Amino acid sequence: MEFDSKEKSIITVRTEELKEQHSKYIEKHPELQQFLNDFVSEVLLEKPDDLIAFSREYFSKFNPKPEPYYPLAILGPNGVGRRTFITKLMSHYPGIFQIPTTITTNLNKLESEIISREEFMKLVEEGAFIYWAQEEDELIGIKIQAVQEIFSNSKISLLLISVESAIKLHNERFEFNKIVIMPKNMKQLEDRLRDRGINDDNILRVRLRAALAEIESAQKFPKIFKDFIVNDTIDTAMKDFLHVIHRCYEYLRPENFKKFYPQPSNNNPLVLVGPSGVGKSTLINFLKDQWPGIFEFSISSTTRLPRAGEQHGIHYYYITREEFMRKIDEDEFIEHCEVHNNLYGTSKTAIRNIYDNGKICLLDIDVQGVLKLIKSGLEFNRIFIRPRDIKTLEERLRGRATDDEDVIRNRLKNATKEMDLAEKNSVIFKNVLINEDLEVAKEKLFEFVKGFYPKLK
Repeated sequence: MEFDSKEKSIITVRTEELKEQHSKYIEKHPELQQFLNDFVSEVLLEKPDDLIAFSREYFSKFNPKPEPYYPLAILGPNGVGRRTFITKLMSHYPGIFQIPTTITTNLNKLESEIISREEFMKLVEEGAFIYWAQEEDELIGIKIQAVQEIFSNSKISLLLISVESAIKLHNERFEFNKIVIMPKNMKQLEDRLRDRGINDDNILRVRLRAALAEIESAQKFPKIFKDFIVNDTIDTAMKDFLHVIHRCYEYLRPENFKKFYPQPSNNNPLVLVGPSGVGKSTLINFLKDQWPGIFEFSISSTTRLPRAGEQHGIHYYYITREEFMRKIDEDEFIEHCEVHNNLYGTSKTAIRNIYDNGKICLLDIDVQGVLKLIKSGLEFNRIFIRPRDIKTLEERLRGRATDDEDVIRNRLKNATKEMDLAEKNSVIFKNVLINEDLEVAKEKLFEFVKGFYPKLK
């Protein structure tokens, strides 16, 4: 039986593809290499298509299960757009990727778990971190336990680490995939940094030198860093990025992903986020009245005392700090945070039950909570509700007559921080509603919701 050159080429490609797919197992069992060579050479000529189909099915039984969920490290200098790639990736594959919570001594990292320097160094001594580093004067790290928990939930950890840290992990034989994001050139990166508001020439020079050193470090180790994505235009770069993702995680290829991961129905949760006193509860009630039976409010747990007129199980589940900490230990919350010295948490089970009942879950949380929800991998829509200005918010808080002067001052201080944080993260909080006139706010909210859920009438 003779094959022409084109047919031989196809057979060769398929043979190499099969070897590559099962190379890890073959490395551990070299006796199979000879078997595979004999098997392919003797049988492939008779029924190549049947053989490849059988081989893929047969050898897949021996593939180590952890491979599909190896963590993914997104590398590259600050300002190159790594978080944009992560946001788009998590949107493209909902529920597949998750960012592990970082531990830090930096008080400004609201989306991280903040601890003292002494506590951090104790964790270092205990070997609790998969990676840790010093950034300027602050310490930051990712716990081994956090990555293991994501892995155990059949999800892929996304690691935002430096090239130096990636080399260290590689040398420690930690299994993970790596993609380096780089700018087209240093001038492009400088322009992006200036757009971010960094205009001090000395700071820019330091940042650009560090960026160049980061890129050159990765290029020195081609066996470790094989995939470089040039972020010139985001659409083109994203196509290249997804091409690498599909090679690293074959089951995420479009033809496989749709088969094994049915696309979710369009009832992702809706989060109304904004400072206390801005009118979120009023707008939530408007949605429930406008579309009865469609939206359901997820009741959060809190350690604060009920205000006048509030009821347990309707406005919040009012629990003790001890009960709250037990729920954290039992992983009952998809997000939790401390606001005004009180703990607030959103139940995973509550969100799932609302979703399973075919309804849209409504959440009322703050900016910290939204950032944590994004890290969890949950797909959701969000609207940032804000007052016209702080003076307007102050008038509303005083009009409630439920808080004393110290509490009001604290709320105003935190509201300013929240609005500043939302502005700094405008890519995340792009849907903004200014609640000055209630009727106008309702109309704007209606427009947002119809855009999120086109099937609503």
